[in-house]
Amino acid sequence: MRHLHARLSAGTAVVAALVLVTGACSSSAGSASGGSSHITLTVWSYFGGDQLAALKAEDKLFEQSHPNVTVDEIVVPGPELDTKLLAAASTHSGPDVFFNNVVVDFPELSAAGAFYNLTKFWDAYADKSQFPSAAIWKGSDGEIQNVMSYSNLNGLFYNKTILDQYHLTPPTTVAQFESDMQVITKAGKYTALAASADPEPDGAWTWFPLLLEQGTNYCNLTAANVTPMFQTVADWTKAGYLPKEAATWTQTDTWTQFMTGKYAFLVDGNWNLGAAKAATFSWGTTQYPAGADGSIVFPGGEAMGISAFTKYPQAAWEYLETWLSSQGSVIDFQNSGQIPTRADAATTPTVKSDTAAAPFVAAIKTVSAWPRSSKTDQMQVSVGTELSDVVSGQASVASAAAATATAIQSDIKAGGGVC
Repeated sequence: MRHLHARLSAGTAVVAALVLVTGACSSSAGSASGGSSHITLTVWSYFGGDQLAALKAEDKLFEQSHPNVTVDEIVVPGPELDTKLLAAASTHSGPDVFFNNVVVDFPELSAAGAFYNLTKFWDAYADKSQFPSAAIWKGSDGEIQNVMSYSNLNGLFYNKTILDQYHLTPPTTVAQFESDMQVITKAGKYTALAASADPEPDGAWTWFPLLLEQGTNYCNLTAANVTPMFQTVADWTKAGYLPKEAATWTQTDTWTQFMTGKYAFLVDGNWNLGAAKAATFSWGTTQYPAGADGSIVFPGGEAMGISAFTKYPQAAWEYLETWLSSQGSVIDFQNSGQIPTRADAATTPTVKSDTAAAPFVAAIKTVSAWPRSSKTDQMQVSVGTELSDVVSGQASVASAAAATATAIQSDIKAGGGVC
């Protein structure tokens, strides 16, 4: 899955407590690189298209250095994956490795004891310093359970053909962004911005960076510090920079609008870089316009976990290491366009030469950690609902801010949350 709205399609249950299983049921180390016996590693994902192509390429790389291992890929429909993982955990069975929708399902899978404790592997991993803390997901006792080898992030696409007409440069700050949109809107020929403000996670993911860049996250959100985001959205809608129709637009919808050539800017993600090559106009990308604390966005994408009940934890970890390696990171980038979380992958010729991907690669360095809460998806729906109402004119800034703060604080209380 490429963008957060699609990833959040599978709902999660309320988790009352995190009861964690920290070891495998088998004492076998299951080393993939040693021994003569042949083993099969079963890997579950919901991948398709270029993500599945990347998965197969990683399997090939792993099997080349592990001739005694065969990787068996099982593709599970996205809405069914969590259910199957939870059922497998309850019967101490399931895959050896799985890719999960970490932003949504981590607390539930953790509570079910689905994860093998990766801490000993991670502590001994020579390249662990190459990864940002937001790529490492820990259980309530501090044990590492999920790791992200790649991410998908929001940035700013721009129509260079339009900007050149008005002698504008791609904005780097929110203030410059607003100034550019004012020029374009005043000219009356084009619409300034296509951006999702739907009452679902897409809207929240699109606009919440305005708060992250001011030091506000889900865990410290109040009516006062969430107000600036709603005020900005209201002002930009009133000024005509953002169409009122955006109140129902998902990121898929906004991409379709941008590709018409009638919009100067689009907030969207790296997963569209391949599709952008079909544009009939010149275009470019830059990071999400920066606020007081710089440009900060949330990381999307899947994480890798090892089943708590694998018979081959060592082999499974070595499979994860393939994805985490610089070579593996580049292979994934080439096949799927997903952004490596590994810092030194950005210096490889393949990644470094891709100028369109460069802003998204840079964004990895400053991503914000998600709240570790079973209510993370609901928090985003709460924000998205109020954003949609502000853009459509059904809610005032003050009422939206108050309702959001009440909802988020309730979600934190019900589902926990550490940012």
